[in-house]
Formats: sequence, C-alpha cells, structure tokens
Amino acid sequence: MKTEQNKKNLNKKAVSEMLAYVILIVIAIAVSVGVYAWFRATSGVGETPKCPDEVPLVIQEASCTLDGTVSKLTLTVKNKGLFDIKGYDIRGTTDAAKKPVIPLGGTNNGRYTFGNTLAPNTPDTKTFTNVGNLAKIEIEPFREQEGEIILCDKAIITQEVSCV
Repeated sequence: MKTEQNKKNLNKKAVSEMLAYVILIVIAIAVSVGVYAWFRATSGVGETPKCPDEVPLVIQEASCTLDGTVSKLTLTVKNKGLFDIKGYDIRGTTDAAKKPVIPLGGTNNGRYTFGNTLAPNTPDTKTFTNVGNLAKIEIEPFREQEGEIILCDKAIITQEVSCV
C-alpha cells in the first residue's frame, strides 16, 4: 500500500511542476507584450505615413495664353492611379535647363488643393494667372492621411511649356 501512495504523490508533484512551468511562460509572454507596448507608446517611433507608389498624376494638357498683359497657364491633370489625391504643388521656371523652383498659384505658395479629392481616372482643370515667361513646370501630387499632408516625391512630373 505504501508504494501505491508514493506513486500518487509523485504524480501530483509532476503535475504541479508542469503547471508552474506553464504559468511561468504565460507571465514571461505577458511581460514582454507589456514592455513592447510601452516602448512603442513612449518612443514615438511608428510607421510614418508615406505616399503609395500607385499615385501617378499625369498632365493631359498645358497651354499658355496671353490676355492683355496677363499670362495664364491652363493645366489639365488626370489621376491615373489607384488612390485619391488631395492636390499638388506646382512650380515653374523661365529657363528650361533649370529645375522649376518658382511656386505658381499666388498666395498658396504653389499648393493647389482639389475641392474634395481627385478620384482615380478623373481629370481636373485649373488656370494659373500671372505666370510670366514659363519654360518648364513641375507638379508634385500629395495625399492626406490622418490629417497630415503626405508629398508623393516619387510621382513628380515635369513638362516643358511655352509661355512667352
């Protein structure tokens, strides 16, 4: 009888050791998840919003006219991408050999925002006045994510124009 009692005690001891190991592993996992969440919350490091690659904005038409002494650039762009576009930054230059750096659009510092957003496969036409003697323009689309403007620097397009 005594041996049978010893076997029962040994089995109970094995179960309690196994339970202790399981509890120890669960505690270790819980602590590691807590530390990760704390680091992520306090470091301020997370994924920074970026513009997706599928945001090609194309210039369908760019024409200049002279109305008296005021030169006007009429620009028609089309969203050929998969995502909505909030607007674009437009810059110009009077020398076709140089990079466009002069913002067009008056008080907006070269930033043109669509009414809502420009949906995929949708065109938009805008006329810019007092553009001077433009030789080349550059547009850089941007999106809005989480209330923040995200420039699409991989989708910049440049086109020569003749506003003389």
